[in-house]
Amino acid sequence: MTTRRSSTPTVRRTLTLTEFERARGQLGRAIARRRSAWGSHGWAVVGPPRSLRIEIAVPRTLLRPDSPIGAVPLPRAIGGSIKLSARSSFRRATPPSEPSALVAATTSAIAEAYAPGSRILVNSNPVEEAGVACFVIADDVVHMLTCGPPFQPRAVGTAVFAANTKVATLSHNFLDDDEQLDIACCQVTPAGLQLAAASANAPSWCTEILPAIQGQHQPAVFWPTNAAASDAVTTTINSYSASESGLSNRFWDLELDQLIRTEGITLPGDSGSLLMVRDRYYAACTGKPDSWSYYTPLHHAMERLRNLFTQVDLWLPG
Repeated sequence: MTTRRSSTPTVRRTLTLTEFERARGQLGRAIARRRSAWGSHGWAVVGPPRSLRIEIAVPRTLLRPDSPIGAVPLPRAIGGSIKLSARSSFRRATPPSEPSALVAATTSAIAEAYAPGSRILVNSNPVEEAGVACFVIADDVVHMLTCGPPFQPRAVGTAVFAANTKVATLSHNFLDDDEQLDIACCQVTPAGLQLAAASANAPSWCTEILPAIQGQHQPAVFWPTNAAASDAVTTTINSYSASESGLSNRFWDLELDQLIRTEGITLPGDSGSLLMVRDRYYAACTGKPDSWSYYTPLHHAMERLRNLFTQVDLWLPG
């Protein structure tokens, strides 16, 4: 007589990049169902591409939590389940910064006035500080990309200033869409084109965009635009796919998926500015609600722009 042994489902701690892409949707749904019980505000995939881990973001890790974070099932094609881990974000509430005067300083990590990584001011009420991510040409018209939160909802036509010059006006904020993306597309004015041409020597112009998936665990450079910025900041991409809630300012309270994440290197005033990987455009700063900084992949932005325009390419002065 043969005794059949019952097989125990495999509990894994890591996935390959290919496995994670296949499991991403199911994992996201499973985590969303448990988020409230865990007291979580987001999650991220971290580690090198051959051994990715899933971290659940919580304000504090506890010795005896009411609802411990355990394993969640993987798709049948992969099999078993994956053990999740908790990571403290040390999140605390931060009051909004004081309104800025409508004067753009020219001393920052980028010395040039209007290039990727340059400081801009958005003429919302009150005025908001931000940075430039990159420039595109869409159906023969040049646009600047930055982040969406500095603009009030449904505020097409809002002016953007750099070096005391009106350089652009908002044409489309993807936060106004049902499927939100933290990118704002602004049509560049003739004066803005002249200022960008005069900023052609900035070291932040790139000819390509790196897809989000190719940045995992890679060294990166961020161009800060906050009032204290004086040089670019180096960091590492610790997640190319992070989910985060509570990304808020005066105008928006956001929950966003498929964000880039690094250590907390950004400050108020950096939103929208450029994160580069391997001398390529990579992402635009979304914010820092806790000990990590989050960014929106520019590759995703280009995909969305191609739904609005017939032809979209990167734009360089000259």
